[in-house]
Amino acid sequence: MSEIGRRIKQAREEKGLTQSQLAAVVHCSPQAISNWEIGNRTPSYEDLQRLAEALGRPRSWFLGEEMPLLPLQSAWQEVEQMRARLDYLSALLRQTTQAFLPPVTVGVSDEEEERILLQWVLDTEQDMPSLVKQVERGEIRWATLIALCDELIRAAVRLRPRYHNQVLRPAALALRQIARALGDQGYRREAIEAGEQAAKLFDELDDPSCRQDALLNLYNLALFYLGQGELEKAREYGEVAASAEDWTVLWRAWGLLAELEYNFALQPDDWELTYCQRMLTLADAHEEDDPEQAARARCLAYEIQGNFYFTHGQYAAALEAARQELQESRKSPQHRVANAHLDVAQYALALGNTEEAFAHLAQATKIIQALDAKALKARAHAHYAEAYRLIGQVEQSRIEAHQGLQVAWECEALWPMILCEMAYAAACTASEQWAEALFHAREALNVARRMGLQPYQQRIRGLIEEIQTQSLQAARHQEQPPAVRPRLRAV
Repeated sequence: MSEIGRRIKQAREEKGLTQSQLAAVVHCSPQAISNWEIGNRTPSYEDLQRLAEALGRPRSWFLGEEMPLLPLQSAWQEVEQMRARLDYLSALLRQTTQAFLPPVTVGVSDEEEERILLQWVLDTEQDMPSLVKQVERGEIRWATLIALCDELIRAAVRLRPRYHNQVLRPAALALRQIARALGDQGYRREAIEAGEQAAKLFDELDDPSCRQDALLNLYNLALFYLGQGELEKAREYGEVAASAEDWTVLWRAWGLLAELEYNFALQPDDWELTYCQRMLTLADAHEEDDPEQAARARCLAYEIQGNFYFTHGQYAAALEAARQELQESRKSPQHRVANAHLDVAQYALALGNTEEAFAHLAQATKIIQALDAKALKARAHAHYAEAYRLIGQVEQSRIEAHQGLQVAWECEALWPMILCEMAYAAACTASEQWAEALFHAREALNVARRMGLQPYQQRIRGLIEEIQTQSLQAARHQEQPPAVRPRLRAV
């Protein structure tokens, strides 16, 4: 049992709470409380804050400090909170990253130290695929990749004069893999930083064999910028990536340009979805060469098709595309499988099929919990909120939407944020809380504008108009005097 876990259990028992009761207060599962207490998992900083509020202890106490004897003034409390957060994060980083950081060298020459550091960079690049998989499975925290990114950049800067290509190439390749892994989990700011650093190193390389890796990194960056709503930057990098000769880079670049063309423009010129058809044709042509890569290309093509049909009101076609996406996702990483389940759930809900939606949400939730993928978790909350609203459980719908918003804000996931705001607005409309419904609908519109999602802006404006209309009708109904019943003549 870890020190944090021991103290969580001690404070819970002193409060007289069961694990289930505490879980209900801090909005998590009883299993999460159990894992924290026995040391299988470590609570995030936000989880620790909620535990501190629920159990009446300062966060620093859970990290090993004793309770203060005297109450602190508000200014000192703020200092204490910041210091506790820094202590927590630094302790967490020490626990999770020590085994992966450069070895400590003492009593060796500068030349020998640089040789050891170069070997560490080479080993890190070789081990990166395995390390990323461990992080995705939840065995290692995401903070490890962020810390590794910083160390790789320092190593490249230091070793560049002596080793140049020998260090730049493995460092760039490792940073590209880190950027992609962070971006897939919704850590887009950190992903963009790692990807831009990789792009700088690729630019310095005198190695034509790295061209395809450099273009793949630009595609990743374009994808991250797209998620942040920086459309011009996304298009710039996407068009460069589309010059690739390697088909595994080309289908990805086509997919990104398809997103910009079909799902960000209000009235796309290409209603035949030409980019998606090209991706499917390219995947079929390379099925025998690389069936896993071909399946990923088809998965993305069907995902884009489904979103296109959904935003243009063709819900049955969207659902069929999502089912094909799910079928192709079986050979993809687990976050792609979860995303496909969420797509099926979203489009099933648009058709009122709550039974199918709940089934796929349950499947997605299992994967998301194992991955600790916050952006997907926020999106799942949004779809759960809509599902509960459709079956008449409006209060549960509001709870799901609220929890989704908390997660989305925490990881700055804009797309799930839109879905959660819309779900919250719909739940408030169902309970005739018009002011709150309008607030959340307008928040959704603001985020959609920030992302440049024109079709969704149009949908949200329609939602706002519907809320305003219903609000006026309800107000007029309340103002009408009660009907006077006519007297009946005596017979």
